[in-house]
Amino acid sequence: MIIRSVRFHIATTLKTLQFPLYYPLILDSLKKRNFEITAMPPPAQPFGVRIYLGGRIAHKGECSVILNPDKKIIACEGLSVSNTVKCFHELLEICRDDFNIGDQEFDYYEILSRYIVKPEKNPLKMIGDKDWGDLYNRVSNILGVKLHPYVISFVVAGRSPRDKKWLDIRIYPDPALPDMLGVEVIYREENMAKVISFVEKLEENILKIINVLEE
Repeated sequence: MIIRSVRFHIATTLKTLQFPLYYPLILDSLKKRNFEITAMPPPAQPFGVRIYLGGRIAHKGECSVILNPDKKIIACEGLSVSNTVKCFHELLEICRDDFNIGDQEFDYYEILSRYIVKPEKNPLKMIGDKDWGDLYNRVSNILGVKLHPYVISFVVAGRSPRDKKWLDIRIYPDPALPDMLGVEVIYREENMAKVISFVEKLEENILKIINVLEE
């Protein structure tokens, strides 16, 4: 079985009343750490007005730095999980060292990741051959056609997508690549150590889940 990361996004939301990473200080901090700036200089503003940059403002290698001042989000995104996590750690160091943001000001962390996986079995057959119980038989009878799931989703019991702790794993046949599975993961947690532990085991656990589906 082959697994490949095609998108990895890791972010944190700040509790601060005012977003502290404003122009030009944030660009100066990134430059000092050898990030390449991609943001265009904003138009001049009256004295006393803080200027905030949003979107992809810099990158190091294939990892982008993304800011959303309105939602107080700082993030890194790339293809490589390890490189993106490393970039994110550098961004957190900038927050601590250059902007005096203590760890207590990081509200929660969120991971958005997407993989493609080549399983041993055909994805459509793998899902269609499983016994999905009475629900799909009853809906099949209503519509007059045999149905089975296409997207399989696993979420944490007893939690809501609005919670600061959340997990959603979705597995589906990739529409553009018939022999591949798409896997999308959303993970949200308040403790950074738990986030790193989850990331370290993520690809291994995805393969274990697909092995169960192939049985």
